[in-house]
Amino acid sequence: MDDCLTETDLLDLLTGDAPAELAARWTAHVETCSRCQSRKVAILSDHDRVAANLRRISNAGQPTVAAAERLDHARITPPPARQAAREHDAPAAPSDAASQSENHDIGLRIPGYRINREIARGGMGVVYEAIQLELTRCVALKVLPGSPGPDGREAIERFRREASAAGKLHHSHIVPVYDFGQIGNTYYYAMELIEGQTLAALIRRFATEQAPTVSPAALADIIRGGQSHANRDGSGAGKWRDPSSRSIADTTSRGKHYFRQAAQWIADVADALHYAHAHGIIHRDIKPANLILSNDGRLMILDFGLAKTDSQRTQTIVGSLMGTLRYMSPEQAMAKRIPIDHRTDVYSLGATLYELLTLQPVFPGKDEKEILSHVIQREPTLPRKLMPSVPTELQTICLKALEKDPNKRYATAGDFADDLRRYIQNMPIVAKPTGPVGRLVKFVRRRKAVSVAAVAVLLLVFAVTLTMRLLSERAKEREAKRIETCEQLLNDVKDLLIKRTSDWGIVYSKLNDVLMSCPEDFRVYANLAIAKKSEWDQVSGPRDLKLLEEAVDWSRQAIQRGETHQGTWNILGISLRNMNRIRESRDAFSAGIAVNNDTYNWPLYVNLATIDALERCFDKAELNTMKALELCFAGKDGKQSCGKNNEQPYLNLASIQVHLQKVETDDTLTHVKDDTKKGVFKLLLRARMYLEVPKLRNVERALDDAKFAASRNDPGIYKARVQRVLAQCRLANEQWTDAEKAASAAIELGDQSPIVYAVRSTALARLGRLQEARSDFQRANELFKNQPHPDHVLVEDGGYIWIDSGETTQALIDQAATSLN
Repeated sequence: MDDCLTETDLLDLLTGDAPAELAARWTAHVETCSRCQSRKVAILSDHDRVAANLRRISNAGQPTVAAAERLDHARITPPPARQAAREHDAPAAPSDAASQSENHDIGLRIPGYRINREIARGGMGVVYEAIQLELTRCVALKVLPGSPGPDGREAIERFRREASAAGKLHHSHIVPVYDFGQIGNTYYYAMELIEGQTLAALIRRFATEQAPTVSPAALADIIRGGQSHANRDGSGAGKWRDPSSRSIADTTSRGKHYFRQAAQWIADVADALHYAHAHGIIHRDIKPANLILSNDGRLMILDFGLAKTDSQRTQTIVGSLMGTLRYMSPEQAMAKRIPIDHRTDVYSLGATLYELLTLQPVFPGKDEKEILSHVIQREPTLPRKLMPSVPTELQTICLKALEKDPNKRYATAGDFADDLRRYIQNMPIVAKPTGPVGRLVKFVRRRKAVSVAAVAVLLLVFAVTLTMRLLSERAKEREAKRIETCEQLLNDVKDLLIKRTSDWGIVYSKLNDVLMSCPEDFRVYANLAIAKKSEWDQVSGPRDLKLLEEAVDWSRQAIQRGETHQGTWNILGISLRNMNRIRESRDAFSAGIAVNNDTYNWPLYVNLATIDALERCFDKAELNTMKALELCFAGKDGKQSCGKNNEQPYLNLASIQVHLQKVETDDTLTHVKDDTKKGVFKLLLRARMYLEVPKLRNVERALDDAKFAASRNDPGIYKARVQRVLAQCRLANEQWTDAEKAASAAIELGDQSPIVYAVRSTALARLGRLQEARSDFQRANELFKNQPHPDHVLVEDGGYIWIDSGETTQALIDQAATSLN
């Protein structure tokens, strides 16, 4: 015990300030001394104790802020050798001491996991790469060492809180927690293993490589951790240079990509925070070191150790300084009994954005006291003063997030993300630069003793003038005119969309005018979504998924601003379905139904049934389609809420019932007239009904319907399908020559289903053309085996369902095989 380190020696060792000649001996002692290990855990697990120790050491003249940052970096970052190996995709050779420690810890056994190696070690435990045996997946396993002692109780509580908070959240930009458990005095939880680098490390590289001044290709290389672009483009290397030393045009064009990337990253994190806040969780420790850029390009939130839920106390503990000082909101840094809500995370994310823009912390300082003073009292230096190439809009957005008064910040992290995306999309942002009055108010707050009287008079005069101006009739007239203009433009757009215009330039021009004048009106966002989806529908050739992505984005923005109409939810769900994002599509339709609990929900039920069909839940698809029809006929005063547009639910129901071989199909089809636009679709379904529903089988009637469909003047997109069904019907009536001709016509029109080849194989065999029959039989088998599922489901434009039954297909292939024998 006499050899144990003093508190000061132990803190010097943890912060990297130990004398070089003593560091090795002290490290060896701590590794073998259980008392020193417990003291080490207690110190690193408690931010308050670290802050107290750093203040005490500061009084002796030591650089506490740098030491604190080294402690924080050590807490979340893998050992340098292993981190370097990860960045260069090569295994690192650990030092002898590290190897001994790793080999010792890997002796730990946790049921359900196989521990491979240690990847990080810090104050809140050790992180291992492990295999979760039940699911056979690679995870990061975070372990809090056992026997922490009385001083470690808060460490255990924080460890539980971190796992609990992150475990409740499921978002693509939050590192997910899979499992939590306890083995004796050892606590652990498993989370997704993220390969990447922290934003803090990335910002340091950006500063070294002069990232805002480089080309997009060089920026991508920097992010990947490649060689300095300076050596490649001949600009030299070394310390950061003021961008103004380059030509303005060059810096602007090169920096644009960097700042858009920075805005996109922060917008993604803001979305994730908004999601966490909606689930009652406040992170309270957002900073570059707690954001990790994964190798697939996602900036993700980790470390919920300081998170607070709505069910916990809403005040900070007196005198507590939780989180990292440079990124704390003023209300959090004041450490008094004052409310702290989700807007503290908005501030911290704003401080992170500031550092990304300027490559400097928002409030530098030589010690803790100076940084605290700046956070609470000083206004940030304008980013453009430090980095002239920062776009004005991004500066404005950043400074709004950094307002001292929480009420002047973005109300939610979602609003923060929306404004960043407006900048990215070259749209007007909501945030406004601080004007002369705002700067005057801030000036008075900083110098109350000198200027309070003079400023009070000026503010009074300004307040009276502003009040008179706001109440003037001229202002009211301008506001009325603005609203009238927006209404007229929206009506113009509505008329154009109803007429199925193809002049999208006019549509988007009018909608952009509304967006400029009435950005708060959710209808403009809903109409933008409709326009993008309608433009997609009109494309006859190859389609650009970007139109659907934009439709999804505009729909979600409309919904976030209060839109509840089922049409917007329908556009969102259909666009996601057309992008093959089936699960998200189902969620959209279900959410729309929950929000719109009325008879006009029938289109949502119809489209929800298409998702059921695509997932081969045919009974469920039938029920949801019948629910749509029930709502369709449940309008007020006995009127149909679907008007004359009831073809789709009836035809989809018939398609599903044919597949389920139900006799009710016949009655369902009587509700669709033969002379409508979808009359051919009806005839084909009825022909299939007579072929495939055993109790209704009548091959002569099937052939009559197929021939009638083929005789229609304009079968349109159904030409190939008409010939295929006609071929099936002629085969069923043993008309071998006509069956072969119809099948060949279908193939020439582009039909590549296994059904048409099986039909032609049988017909050819019956006609004695065995070699051709065998070729078609082989092709039918290949196509059938390559289908993802025996039942081939197709949802066409307009949401119409067509199902090729696997049972029918197999029967036709078997018939062809019999004909060849």
